[in-house]
Amino acid sequence: MIGYSRDSFYRFQELYEKGGKLALQDLSKRKPNPKNRIEAKKEEAVKKMAIDFPAYGQAKSIQ
Repeated sequence: MIGYSRDSFYRFQELYEKGGKLALQDLSKRKPNPKNRIEAKKEEAVKKMAIDFPAYGQAKSIQ
């Protein structure tokens, strides 16, 4: 039998009773990692360079 554990079921039930369907949609425990982001200005510059000079490839575009 495939399903949820009893603990998960009651947790889902409580979420549904408190917030309805919308409460069940956002169950991700993963937090955003801002360390992976760069400034928008730098990101746009890298994109422009990659488009303008495709022969450089990915490795050279990010240096």
